[in-house]
Amino acid sequence: MPYKVWSLGVGLLSVLGLLPAVAQLQDADIQALHERGRREGWTFAVGHNPASKHHIAHLCSLAEPSGWQQKARFVALHEGNSGVLATSTTLTSGGTTATAGSSGVTAGTLPTAFDWRAQTGLPPIRDQAACGSCWAFSTVGALECAIKIKDGVIADLSEQWLISDNQDGWGCGGGWFAHDYHLRGSAKHDPYGDNGAVPETAFPYVAQDIAPHGPYPHSYWLDNWAYLGTGSNVPTPDEIKRAIMTYGPVSVGVYASSAFQAYVGGIFNNNDDKTINHAVVLVGWDDTQGSNGVWILRNSWSAGWGEGGYMRIQYGCSRVGYAANFVDYRTATGVQVSPGDGLGVTGPQGGAFSPSAKAYTVRNAATHAVNWSSSHTQPWISIAPASGTLNGGAQVTVTVSINSTANTLAVGNYADTLTITNLTDRDYQTRPVALRVGQVDYFTELFDTTPNDLKGKSIIFTPNSSSNGYTASHFDITTFPTDPTGGTRLVLTDDGYAAISLTNGMQVALYGTRYSTFYVGANGYITFNAGDRTYSTSLTNHFSKPRISALFEDLNPAAGGTVSWKQLADHAAVTFQNVPEYNTITTNSFQIELFTNGVIRLNYLSLDTVRGLAGLSRGAGMPADYQKSDLTAYPLSQPPSVTITVLANPANGGTVSGGGTYAAGTPAQISADAALGWMFTGWNDGNTSAVRSITVPANDVTNTANFAFTTNVTLKVLLQAGNGGMAGMWTLGADYRPAAWQSITGPLGAGWILRASNQNRILLQQGDGGMIGLWDLANGVPVRWWLVSGAMPGWIARDLDGNRILLQAGDGGMVGVWTLDGNNHPVTWTTLNGPVAGLIARALCGNQILVQFGESSPIGYWTLDGSNHITTWTPLNVTLPPGWILRALTKNYILLQARDGGMAGLWELDAQGAPRFWHPVSDPLPGWILRGLDQP
Repeated sequence: MPYKVWSLGVGLLSVLGLLPAVAQLQDADIQALHERGRREGWTFAVGHNPASKHHIAHLCSLAEPSGWQQKARFVALHEGNSGVLATSTTLTSGGTTATAGSSGVTAGTLPTAFDWRAQTGLPPIRDQAACGSCWAFSTVGALECAIKIKDGVIADLSEQWLISDNQDGWGCGGGWFAHDYHLRGSAKHDPYGDNGAVPETAFPYVAQDIAPHGPYPHSYWLDNWAYLGTGSNVPTPDEIKRAIMTYGPVSVGVYASSAFQAYVGGIFNNNDDKTINHAVVLVGWDDTQGSNGVWILRNSWSAGWGEGGYMRIQYGCSRVGYAANFVDYRTATGVQVSPGDGLGVTGPQGGAFSPSAKAYTVRNAATHAVNWSSSHTQPWISIAPASGTLNGGAQVTVTVSINSTANTLAVGNYADTLTITNLTDRDYQTRPVALRVGQVDYFTELFDTTPNDLKGKSIIFTPNSSSNGYTASHFDITTFPTDPTGGTRLVLTDDGYAAISLTNGMQVALYGTRYSTFYVGANGYITFNAGDRTYSTSLTNHFSKPRISALFEDLNPAAGGTVSWKQLADHAAVTFQNVPEYNTITTNSFQIELFTNGVIRLNYLSLDTVRGLAGLSRGAGMPADYQKSDLTAYPLSQPPSVTITVLANPANGGTVSGGGTYAAGTPAQISADAALGWMFTGWNDGNTSAVRSITVPANDVTNTANFAFTTNVTLKVLLQAGNGGMAGMWTLGADYRPAAWQSITGPLGAGWILRASNQNRILLQQGDGGMIGLWDLANGVPVRWWLVSGAMPGWIARDLDGNRILLQAGDGGMVGVWTLDGNNHPVTWTTLNGPVAGLIARALCGNQILVQFGESSPIGYWTLDGSNHITTWTPLNVTLPPGWILRALTKNYILLQARDGGMAGLWELDAQGAPRFWHPVSDPLPGWILRGLDQP
């Protein structure tokens, strides 16, 4: 049976295994890409991102099957005589034909720009991690997008099922577009004879080749799919556009180079015409961008890559569009069963059992009526109702309960499977049922034969008086319930530990014993009474001490990531963030919460490992009657409700939003927007982002936005009478008009230009490419001169921000930042971007660089990380009249002038940095140039 890549012996997977464990892009590689971009005129930025930590071969493994065109189905999409695409299309394959109906979205005359993100929204960006499963993510991505467009549902479907259960030998070492496995009635199926998309919860992604462990529930099917064109390698742009508008985002191949890997924003125009190696999804286009238009490309390298997980790539670049194919998904059909988890029941011999029942919603997602039935094999299960008929869109509540037969069972573990079958369309879904009779649940699971499925889960242990000591439940999370920000970092050596002493009399508990001290072990656990250096994952080691194992695995915090702890009013939390396993680059993020009332929560944000052990230990040694727990089979529970209050201070200073009741551990967004004449100055916790995403904490919290009346804000404008001329400073009044003038210097001569002002300092340069220096001011008068650099041929000093100088190699040239030492000498150079025609880096403020293309639009911001590397590009959706120049940027304002000597004004910025108010500053100023803006 040709199951998997792991059974193929020597092959691509074996070659991948020989690659260095850490073959990521280094700083030197990024610098080389910058230099290449400068030479070749790239219009995009490169830098470090989540993909740059992996070897490119671990990310890109689209393997083109030999002779696939001869077996493929092709369709040529064209505009009908009426100008509207026909609602059905003939698909050809090997001399046979089949008809695929339209998805219901019609496309007539093609618009100049189209983007499904703006039309209906799309599912979150996924992350394939260090597994060459791009083919699976492209396959699943096209279907998930179609479901969102057609049904308005964000479906999370399993890529791991395609990787582990396909029968073509595909896996992390390579594969091809696998839509046949999602096709209703297809000859392609998993080892259990089934096809159709599998929910992510049924087979979570682990980024490795692992064995199948089905059968699985199947929840979505394709009605058809096909390749575009007539067999050529890359269809025409119009064919791809029509498919995107008619059927939704399309799967395509592309050649992904190291420049593609390091992309952080802009229009990708690196045309390496090599063999395709990567599968992605195209979700839209814009004919007005780039030299001839761009595709909106959706990748699977996390939202931290590119522009929020997306790329703008020029038509025809790097063979983008190769083997383009679309999926024909019309609507969810058949019986849908929710929730997606099973029923786990425990109790003493003779009963009673808890929970005694679980309710499922059975819904007919089709438009036609269906007959359905349920089945199981064990007599201790009852189902009511057990069958019925559902009209289109109708639903019924089905209760699965444990009946009195369970009271007669001997001590032991029992299992069954609930199957809900659509008798009309012949599809089904399953849910596991587990019963533990007369046994202590030790709440411990060793992931030895099954993959670790805790990612995205919070496991809650609530103390009770039973022999188990706790009841367990779980809920889904997307962020840590306790925000680790502001916690105390623990410096742990490999296999080391650190003692934590709680303050203010706080105590936490494990199995009823209370403690004021615990020990955080580097290998993913907490122990009590003594620390532990054990790294070997085993049940014996776990049960040897009073222990809470979140991820008992050979981890190495000394090699990366952070471990921190935090004490709050009612609990303490220990957080492992991006901590790798020993001698690997795979990382794991999880958290242990210990509450004063005895509740324990294990929270798993992201796990790269498929192994490990999780659970609780009394420390009495390996129990003789131990049976493996299934931590994710415990009942679903609701996360605690938390009230977030958002206030404005003063109340008339602006508006705030985001207050309300949330589930702890979920994301929320709060915002502050200053009223006219007011300025946002920051939150009560010191955060200065007007719009901020937060993790809902475990307790009620009040966030106060502080505002200041702008008459209390002094703005100063630096002016110079042409290059080499006299200079002075305006102080603006409450009406933003000049209220006072201070002369700084008489004519400077020799071409000296005042480039910028910042906190009683002025940046000067002796003409473009000349020497660079700084003036320190006292009472507005220069008191000290600092020589920063000798002549810099071709380079222009653009702006000054603290101890950083923004420089550019002329308009359209390379952009970088100097960091100065205490003597104002450059000590660090960071290249930000290669040359881009027309691009001018105008100003630097904090982590933002204001960018303008020529003396016009478009304009926008680059956002920098803590190492001065570009992470994102944010366009400002405003249009400047011809000739207007962006002169300076502060945290709340942009200074503009209508060319040299023209009128001047200020844009007051909103919370997102976009202009919201225009303030005229002056009429035309013949001969004078605005050089800088200072906002204390």
